[in-house]
Amino acid sequence: QGCAVSSITLRTGIERTLKDQIPEIEEVVDVTDHAAGTNPYYEPSKK
Repeated sequence: QGCAVSSITLRTGIERTLKDQIPEIEEVVDVTDHAAGTNPYYEPSKK
C-alpha cells in the first residue's frame, strides 16, 4: 500500500512522467485504500 509519501511520489514522479509521454492525460488519481490492513504504511527505519 506504499509509504506515507506515496501521494507525493505519485504526483511529482509518476503523473509528471505520464503527462510528458501522453499529453491527453489530465490527472492521475490514487485509488488505493491506504487505511486498509494492519500496516498500511511502512514505518521509517530507526537509526
